[in-house]
Amino acid sequence: VVSKCLVPPACDGWNRCVDLHSGHMCYACQAGAWRAQAMDSCSTCPPREVQWSSFVLTWGISFVACFILGAMSMDAALWGHMHAVIMRMLVNHAAVMVFLGSFVDWELEPLLGKDGADSVAALMTVLSFGGGVPRATL
Repeated sequence: VVSKCLVPPACDGWNRCVDLHSGHMCYACQAGAWRAQAMDSCSTCPPREVQWSSFVLTWGISFVACFILGAMSMDAALWGHMHAVIMRMLVNHAAVMVFLGSFVDWELEPLLGKDGADSVAALMTVLSFGGGVPRATL
């Protein structure tokens, strides 16, 4: 049985996986490798120091953002200002769009069929937030 490789750069054309790839249809990454998005090629993991500093920095920024949003919410509750409510709605919207935009068409296909999966994946790619870098344009 011949199957199409899910991530074309991961296969060498002879049913063998290229470096850093392994598993069924070369979709898995080997130990010490990762992929940023579902259809990207595997890359070598950054050094542990970079991983920990990214982790601490992300949690630190998240903590500060939550503290600021909490203070704004208290201000809105006490004084009736709506800017905090609008900020919370925008943050929630961004979080939902990041989650929905992470799906790719082949993950949705069993549920929605081929055409439905393609349509929903294209829509979510356009609407998703990729950290300030546009992922797709109409």
